[in-house]
Amino acid sequence: MEVIALPFLTLNNLGKEKRKVSKDKNEEKVKEILESKKDKVKSEKIKEAVEEIDKEVKDIEKSKEIVKKVLNKEKLNRIVRLTRLYRKVNLQQWTHFCTFTYDSEKLNEEEFKKNY
Repeated sequence: MEVIALPFLTLNNLGKEKRKVSKDKNEEKVKEILESKKDKVKSEKIKEAVEEIDKEVKDIEKSKEIVKKVLNKEKLNRIVRLTRLYRKVNLQQWTHFCTFTYDSEKLNEEEFKKNY
């Protein structure tokens, strides 16, 4: 029988061994391209990002894969953030509820619904 020794872990030394994440320059460039073209439709942004990355990579399939990878990461991060938010909200104990009414002299019903 073989015995394996495991190090004793405390809260002090858990965070010391941080994982080094290497940032891919192409992924960063894709993010910049997508950010700069916010006013365009998603399909156009993707097409232009693929074309820009293809100039550097010189392989259309690989550039499509890089753009797809970045978009999937962003989608997953958005889902994780929302899940974290809903879990945090559901930890609260709600004891009071508020109702809002509007002053008909200041607002009409449509403006109130639009603003609140």
